[in-house]
Amino acid sequence: MNFGVMKVRKPETMNNTIKFILFLSFVFPLTMMSQDKPRKRSRERIVQLRKKFLAEGLELTQIQEERFWPIYDEYQVEMDSLKEIQRSKRRNPTSLSNQEAKEVLTQFVKNRELEMQLHIEFYRAIEEIIPARQILILNSRERLFHKKVFDKVRARRQFRRGD
Repeated sequence: MNFGVMKVRKPETMNNTIKFILFLSFVFPLTMMSQDKPRKRSRERIVQLRKKFLAEGLELTQIQEERFWPIYDEYQVEMDSLKEIQRSKRRNPTSLSNQEAKEVLTQFVKNRELEMQLHIEFYRAIEEIIPARQILILNSRERLFHKKVFDKVRARRQFRRGD
């Protein structure tokens, strides 16, 4: 046994090691990103289903559709970003100090005010395109769609648990 003697690696072995490390540094992030793709595809599918479900109930004319959907899509993107901000701020309340809890509540109220302002702006924009009756139908269809999605999610969870 030659404990005092250090083996010198051959240049080919070092090159192979470096190549392997570089390969892993490129592949690992790609595998992590690919895990987000199913979630993104699922979200896109839900958006498509929501639009189809709403369109069936609204019975828009072609002119109304051309004007309504871009406004609706923009509204949904802004609402989703607000909700994402709120989700990212969620924390375990038992681990918060009183001051941190106040800050979280303040941010929550601000986000709700922004959501309300978005609703108001959206309704003002679409009331020029569709009549009030269709706006009420839109609200009703959105609630019904959300209920159906939550019911499906709940059923899948129960099925996975074996309930």
